This record gives sequence, structure tokens and C-alpha cells, in this order.
Amino acid sequence: MELHVEQGPVLEKQGVAIGVVSAIAAPVRFHVHIDGTADHSGTTPMDYRHDALLGGAAIALSIEKAALAELEYGTVGTVGVFSVKPGAMNVVPGTADLYVDIRGTNRESRQRVVAALKTAVNDVSKARGLDIWMDEMSKEEPVQMDSTIVAELKSICEERGVSYLEMSSGAGHDSMNMAALCPTGMIFVPSKDGLSHNPAEYTTMEQLMEGAEVLRAFMLKQAEEF
Repeated sequence: MELHVEQGPVLEKQGVAIGVVSAIAAPVRFHVHIDGTADHSGTTPMDYRHDALLGGAAIALSIEKAALAELEYGTVGTVGVFSVKPGAMNVVPGTADLYVDIRGTNRESRQRVVAALKTAVNDVSKARGLDIWMDEMSKEEPVQMDSTIVAELKSICEERGVSYLEMSSGAGHDSMNMAALCPTGMIFVPSKDGLSHNPAEYTTMEQLMEGAEVLRAFMLKQAEEF
């Protein structure tokens, strides 16, 4: 069993005390490299340009559009790094590198976003006269939490009169690895403003204690059974 802050805004925005995690999303990650032509910004007409940055922007927007179409599955797509060269105000960008993170708990949904990325790369390359290659850096598989544990945690929340939400985790956790070894479950408590990996990350002591009490009740039930 793992107790963790949500690291996202859902519980706080919905006014719910406990998140019962049913699945943990996993990412597939890509490096997209774009070769255009570095030209003078003043002397190169707009219709003669092969702008690597604009090509990358079109790809990034395609990822956003594809991920938004998968809202019901919670799949997300992020361009976390976008660097251009030569990086001068008066030079049309000649090269661009994008690092893309696409993740979700539904494999088919995630694959549709990946397919949209590949289509965007081909379309942008042809339309803008850019040389683009894409490399898959890593691919992990989503993990389901034990269904019996999920049901028991929900039952405990109901017995205690505590509000809860069955939800997936968009972030990776130790439970992803433990699930391959034994029945595994996770409890979330709210994160203020959904902030994480940020100095302002915060969860109240009362919220932490609520999660700890649900964990305690679960562990005592396991002790009774064994």
C-alpha cells in the first residue's frame, strides 16, 4: 500500500478528501528533430522560408489537439522541451528539437495520440519542406491496481463517511513496480492548487491524517483476515 499526495488538482477542485487509485499511467517518450534552413529574417520572404520553429509549433499543437480528443480516457500529451538554433532574433530558426511525453492508462487511447504525432510529423515535413526524424526514447506500460484493494478502500471510505473518488494517477509511483510482485493499492490526498515538483507544494495536516486513517483502517482489516 502506498499513501501519496495527488500531485494534481482533481481532488481539491472537486472537494474530495481521498483518491482511490485504480491505475497508474505510463509514458511513451519521443525526441523529434527538425532540420530547416537558417536564413536572414529581413531578406527572406515568408513564402521562401523553411522555419524549423514553426514546424515544431505545428507538431506541438497537433499533440495538444489529439490529447484533448482523448479527455474521457485521461490521456495527456506534453512537449516539455522545445529548443531552436541558432537562437538569434534576426535569423529564421534552422533547427528545432522537441521532447515529447505522451501518457495515459488506456493503451489504445495513448496509441491514438502517438499516431497523431506521427501523422503530424509527416504532414508538417511535406507542407513546410522540412527534414524531420523522430526517435522513440522509452515506452512503459500502464499498471492496474488490485481490484480487490480498490473495492476495500472505497468501502472503508464509505464506512468512515469520507468523500472519495476512484481515479487514475498520471504520475509514476513505486506502486507501479510493486504491482508486479504482489497485490498493490494507492491512496491519494489532495494537493493545494495541484502543485507538485514546486516549492509551493502543500497538503494540510488534516488532509494527511485523513489519508493515514484510511490506510490504518485498511491495514487493520488485513490483520483481521490473516
